[in-house]
Amino acid sequence: MDFCPIGQKLANTYPLGKPPETSLCKTLLFSFLPILKYTEMKKTILLCLLIFSVKAGYGYSLDGFFKRTDKFLQTYVENGKVDYRELRKQPDAIRELYEDIGKMSLEGKSRKEIKAFYLNAYNLIVIHETLLNKKRKKLFRTCKFFKEIRHTVSGQQLTLEKLEQKYLVLKFRDPNVYLFLGHSTKGKNQYQEFAIFPKKINQQQEYIKN
Repeated sequence: MDFCPIGQKLANTYPLGKPPETSLCKTLLFSFLPILKYTEMKKTILLCLLIFSVKAGYGYSLDGFFKRTDKFLQTYVENGKVDYRELRKQPDAIRELYEDIGKMSLEGKSRKEIKAFYLNAYNLIVIHETLLNKKRKKLFRTCKFFKEIRHTVSGQQLTLEKLEQKYLVLKFRDPNVYLFLGHSTKGKNQYQEFAIFPKKINQQQEYIKN
């Protein structure tokens, strides 16, 4: 008679004093499979939820976005100018931020958070597109750069002109937004060596004015 390891372990409790046959082992094993599969599935779901929560909490949070933008600007902006030569050596630095701009959710955010996000997003998009274009000196003279090329901003397809006019100037009714923009349809300003933060935006505005 063929016995299985499970049967050997159950021998002491088997009513007839001998281990069950293989067929009985298989029956016992298959009876436990749904429980085992459920347990493994539960672990997989929990792991996926953990990864998603970490990504949502740190990767795509506005606070994380502001901090990464601040680090980027401190690294590649000096005396109001972007060091494109160094940035070309590490293009992922701006590419990842550019991609994050499209994934950010502004639902439930305050006006200052939304304003700071759009200002940072605008400057990062300009830097990203400038890096991709070899003829940078002629780039800002073309209408296409501001009026035709669309970018994903918090899930919406926007041109730089629409982002500037509708989502910054008209939305906030604040002409001072131009102080924060490195390049715009109104002309050229200096880039700042820091990101715009919601809690510091008023102080940062006064700093730039002075």
